[in-house]
Formats: sequence, C-alpha cells, structure tokens
Amino acid sequence: VTFTYPKTNRKILEHFHLSIQNHEHIGIIGESGSGKTTLLNLIYGEIEPSHGQIRYHGQELTSDELYQAGAYILQSSHIFDGLSLEENIALGQELDNVRMDEILRQTGLKTLQNKNLSNQTLSGGEKQRLEIARALYHNPQFILADEVKANLDFKNQEKISQLLFSLPQALVEVIHHYSEEDLKRYDKVIILEK
Repeated sequence: VTFTYPKTNRKILEHFHLSIQNHEHIGIIGESGSGKTTLLNLIYGEIEPSHGQIRYHGQELTSDELYQAGAYILQSSHIFDGLSLEENIALGQELDNVRMDEILRQTGLKTLQNKNLSNQTLSGGEKQRLEIARALYHNPQFILADEVKANLDFKNQEKISQLLFSLPQALVEVIHHYSEEDLKRYDKVIILEK
C-alpha cells in the first residue's frame, strides 16, 4: 500500500507490504513521523490507503468488519465515568464473571474490581491496563497496540509484555522504548523511516 497525507501530499509507506500470520507478534519501530500509527490506522480501516489494499484472510473488509475482528489499543484511553470497572471493560456485552476475574488478574486491575471509575481517579497506567483488559474481554482475532506500555512503570511494562506475548491472537505493536532484548521477543520487527 501507499498512503499520502491529503493536505500535504506527503507520501508515507510508499509501496509498503506486510503480511501478518495468525499468532504472529510484530513490533513496529521508527522515528517520530515515520508512519507507525498511520500503519495501524490503515490496518484497522480508520483510514484508507491512497493506493493498494488492506486484506484480512485474503478479503478486503469494511471498517465495521475490521472492528469486529480486531482490537485497537490506543495511546490515550477512554473511561466512562460512573461505570464500574467491569462495565467499562464489557461495554454492554453480557458479563462473564469468571472471564472478567481472570482478565483483571492478568492485567493487575483486581484492586479496582467492583469500583465505579472516574478519569480523575485513575492513573495513566491504570487507564492503559483497562484498555488492554477491554481488548482481551472482547476476544479479538488480532490486536493492534500503539505504545500501550508508555504510561507504565517497569514492573507493569514487563507484566503487560508477558501478557501480550502469551496471547493466541496476532499482535502488531508500535513500540518506542525498547532494548535489543525486547526486540528479540517479536517474530518480526518492522523499521519505518521517514
């Protein structure tokens, strides 16, 4: 695919090709402005390529179909004030208490169980872990993650990394802070340049 920003005619990801296999973990790195988040937006159907196609299992899908198949965890999180933690995660789906309990344990959110939430009372790391829990609860076929560990301390970064790498879903993750050891955990690392 090729993507050109409409207002500036600046090309990003010119003739870019990426194939994502089931269960594959892909890290995307590169300097600011190289197109990392744009790539995730293209995969998820948030924007359309200027040229080329995004296909999922060999088919071109609508944005709605992509939303159903995947989860996109953004840098910024959205919390619905006044809803419980569980309601914020389930987002209208029937509550499965066993599944919810396991996800809260995995994401380190057990201390917030059965509490009503507010954007003012949650830390940045707690909000990010809630976004991850939300994605896991809806059991997507693939997960796109844009700097999901950026607001977490080292201990929680490692916990979330272990969790993401243990998932059966394909994972495409934009990462900014990493070591060579971190990169070795991915099946593929894509380096984007301006």
